[in-house]
Amino acid sequence: MFENNPLSSFYKRIYLNKYFYSNCIYCNFKKDLNINFKEIFFVYNDEKYVHLGDFLFIIPLLKYFNKRFKCKLILNKDHKLLLKKISPDLVQLTKSKIKLKKKSLIITNPYMLNKFEKEFVLGLGLPSSKIYIPYPKYLITQICKFIGIKFNIKEYNNIIKNMRLNAKMKNKSMCKEKKIFIFAPFIGSGKFRDILKFKQKKLIETKIKYENQGYSCVLIGSKYDKIRHKFKYDLRGQSLLTVMNIINSKNVKFGVGFDNFWMHYFDLINKKYFVLFRGRFFKKNKQMHYKSINLSFSKHPTRKF
Repeated sequence: MFENNPLSSFYKRIYLNKYFYSNCIYCNFKKDLNINFKEIFFVYNDEKYVHLGDFLFIIPLLKYFNKRFKCKLILNKDHKLLLKKISPDLVQLTKSKIKLKKKSLIITNPYMLNKFEKEFVLGLGLPSSKIYIPYPKYLITQICKFIGIKFNIKEYNNIIKNMRLNAKMKNKSMCKEKKIFIFAPFIGSGKFRDILKFKQKKLIETKIKYENQGYSCVLIGSKYDKIRHKFKYDLRGQSLLTVMNIINSKNVKFGVGFDNFWMHYFDLINKKYFVLFRGRFFKKNKQMHYKSINLSFSKHPTRKF
């Protein structure tokens, strides 16, 4: 129905207003129907609306609800690969097609609501008002309240704890480094926000500051990312699993970079990440990211550049 471009974003939001239920929650049916759902389909196969970093928010939700409902997943290739790395036990739930029963619920991105007009659908969006707990945790509490089941904080904390990989660093030279920080100075989407590289230069200054304090820097990014500076440890082009293993090792103390996939991953496993915000055009959107989405801002305001 909609194309994914900046020009149409305004119309998308207007369209979604009729589905808005509460902060982060959109639905196409009335809550007072009191439906006892038996099966949940998580549909996250449209990469236009859900990037890898966004999908990280959904994984704790998948693990939590898989213990309470019969869950099935519809994912694209990249999301399935990420799930295989972080939570391989859930990969077996992936399906190629949606086959719904009478008491099935679909959970997806709000922009997918128009594709399931005859089904029961919940759309999980970003906060429209301030929240005071991590976004993945907030999503679970909101949906539990909507469906009418009790939220178990102890179980949620165990899920987050178990998402950390039991990793050992394979690089012999890096193993000898006792204090490592991960450096992620590249923008995945919205590259126009730093087209002159002024923000990247600011990150490089921060990198030098920590190196002068005795930390060793490990550069990460895609094989296509360019930077003029030379690095002793350059892991551009390495697989997600390789980088995740390194991040989870005890040698790595924190990360430095933009608000990208790696910021979300550091937040999820509760490791420090000093973040430089790419920015947003409107003050409201900027404040929403500071307070609700980019936890490196909300939990640790001194980490801002």
